Amino acid sequence: SDASLALGDIFDHRYLESNDQACGFAKKGPSAGGFAVTYQELDECLKIIGFDSQKTEDMFKTLSGIVQLGDLEFEGEDESKLCSDGAILTNCCDQFGIDEHQLELAMTRQVNVIRGEEVERKLRLEQAEDVRDATAKTVYTRLFSWVVKTCNEQLQRSDAPKLPDDTTMGILDIFGFENFAKNSLEQLCINLTNEQLQWYFNEFIFAMELKEYAAEGITGKNITYEKNEPLLDLLMYAKPLGLLGIIDEESNFPKATDSSMITKFHAAFKSEKDYTAPRGNADEFTLRHYAGDVKYDGEGFLEKNRDTLAVDVVGALRISENELIKGLFGGEEKSGGRKGKRGKQDKGNARNKMRQSIKHARSSMAKKPTKTVAAMFKQQLLALKENLLAAEPHFIRCVKPNHQKVARVFDDDLVLKQLRYCGMLETTRIRREGYSSRPLFADFVRRYKVLGFPCAASVNETASSWKYRKDRKSTRLNSSH
Repeated sequence: SDASLALGDIFDHRYLESNDQACGFAKKGPSAGGFAVTYQELDECLKIIGFDSQKTEDMFKTLSGIVQLGDLEFEGEDESKLCSDGAILTNCCDQFGIDEHQLELAMTRQVNVIRGEEVERKLRLEQAEDVRDATAKTVYTRLFSWVVKTCNEQLQRSDAPKLPDDTTMGILDIFGFENFAKNSLEQLCINLTNEQLQWYFNEFIFAMELKEYAAEGITGKNITYEKNEPLLDLLMYAKPLGLLGIIDEESNFPKATDSSMITKFHAAFKSEKDYTAPRGNADEFTLRHYAGDVKYDGEGFLEKNRDTLAVDVVGALRISENELIKGLFGGEEKSGGRKGKRGKQDKGNARNKMRQSIKHARSSMAKKPTKTVAAMFKQQLLALKENLLAAEPHFIRCVKPNHQKVARVFDDDLVLKQLRYCGMLETTRIRREGYSSRPLFADFVRRYKVLGFPCAASVNETASSWKYRKDRKSTRLNSSH
C-alpha cells in the first residue's frame, strides 16, 4: 500500500499474477488475517533483528524494482525494442535508482570489445527477454543473500571475541519436494537438494538406530533401507558426466539445443533404473525420486542454466542511487550518504560515467570464471553436505494440515503427500523393521517386578536393576549344577 513503491494491484504484475494463492492472500484485509497483518509482523521482526529504516526501505524498493522489471515487454524479432508503457520503465528505474535510458539500452543491445574497439550488437526479442529475466533473478538472489548475511551480522555480538573452539547453530530452511504439471530446471535443483538431505536424514536415522541397538546389546544387521545414492550418482557423480555435467557441457555449445541435451540424457542413462525416457520424441525425462516419479520438461533448460547477466546491466546497477543495489553489484560507496531519488545528471557526464562503470564491470567479470547455474548449485550443495556431516542435527518436520489455515481441519491427501515428500514414511518403515515397540524401563520394571523381586521390594526403575536380578539368577543356576 506504500505509494512510494508504485506497485498498484498485485494482479497487474507478470511475476506475481500466476500465483493465485499468494495473490488472494495478499488481497485479504486485516480482518481476514492476510498480508496486511503478516506485513506488520515482518516489519516488527526486521526491527527486532536490527534492520534500520533505511535498510528496510532499500530492501522493499529493490523488491518493487524486481517486480516491475518483469513487466517490461519487447517487440521486434531481430532488433528488439521496448514496447511496454513508459511508466513501467520509469517506476522500475525509480526503485532501482538508475537511469531509464541506460537500462533500456542494457536490455536491448550488447556492447562487445573486439581488438580494443567497442562494437554494438542489437539483441533479438528472445535475448532481450532473457536479459530481463536474468537481471531480475540475479538481483533477487543477491538481495536474499544480503538479507541472510545482515541477519547473521545483527545477531552476532560484536564485543565477543572469536575463539578457535567456538560452535555455531545454523538453521536450514528449504522448500519442500516439488512435482508440478510442468517441472523444469528449478524443480530439478530443488528436488536434488531434497534428495541429498534425504540421504543425510536416512544415514543419520539409521546410524542412530544402530547405536541405540548396540547400547542395548541387540543386533541390527537385519534392518535395511532403500538407499538413494544411485540417483545422486546419476545426477552429480556419474562418469564421464552426470546429468548436471551434461547440462553444463551442452550449455557451452552455442548450437546445442534442449533436444540435443535430452538425446544425450537418454544415451547416457537409459540403462539406469532411476531414469525413464519417454515413449515418443518429446523433450522430457522422468526421474524416480525417493518421494515418487517426477517428469521433467527439457524446454528452457539450457537458457536457464546459462543465465548470463549482461555486463551493460551490471554497469548500470553499479552506479545506482540506491545504495543497496550499488553494494550488491560492487559499486563504490558514497561518502556523502544515500540520495533519496535519482539525481539529475548532465547527459554527457552520465554517458561517460556509464561507460566507465561498464568497463569496470567487464574487467571484474573477466577475472572470475563464468559459472552456470548447475555448476554453482552443485558447488553449494556439496558445501552444504560438508557442513551437515560436521554438525549435530536436529530435525523438525513441518506439516501443513490445510491450505485455508483453519484449526482442526486436516486434508488427508495433502498431509499424506507431505509425509511422503519429507521422507517420514521411509523413516517409519526403518523403525518398524527393528523394534517398533519401545517401552521405558520404568514401565517394564513396574509391570514385571513381581517376577524377580518381592512385592514390597523397592527397585530402581532402570535397566541396571533388571540386569542385576538376571545376573543373580544365572549365578544360582550355575551353582546348582
